[in-house]
Amino acid sequence: MNGDVPTAQRNLLAFGVVLLLLNLVAAAIAVAVNWPSQFGGVGTDAGDELVTRGTAISAPLLPIAILAVSLLLVWRGGRMAVVGLVGVCATAALFLVGGIGELVAEGTTDTPKGVLVVSGIVWIAIAVTLLALAARAFRQRA
Repeated sequence: MNGDVPTAQRNLLAFGVVLLLLNLVAAAIAVAVNWPSQFGGVGTDAGDELVTRGTAISAPLLPIAILAVSLLLVWRGGRMAVVGLVGVCATAALFLVGGIGELVAEGTTDTPKGVLVVSGIVWIAIAVTLLALAARAFRQRA
């Protein structure tokens, strides 16, 4: 990590890296037990939908890729860090929508309602945390 990264940005980076790793673990678990996403339609195969829709407990590839690139830009610092922080906020908004979607989705024989509720609450908390950390980093830059 760049030594001159402000504290708020370091905290955001640390949280983001842990989030990326935990999402990878969650995706592997969801595919192993076949917990497909139920947001936006009834999913039946977590492995087939992993990239496009995610799983009941992990985000799809696009928001994760956006978050990874955004964190890299934050780490680089300078003006690019602002672009990265905007990307983190956009990703947090996607996570918030996805979390709410899973929270209110109906359970199926593949994905129990309890899994959807817990996953929705966790992703909403993740989104709020990302937004709060990004806001602190913006404030510290000002």
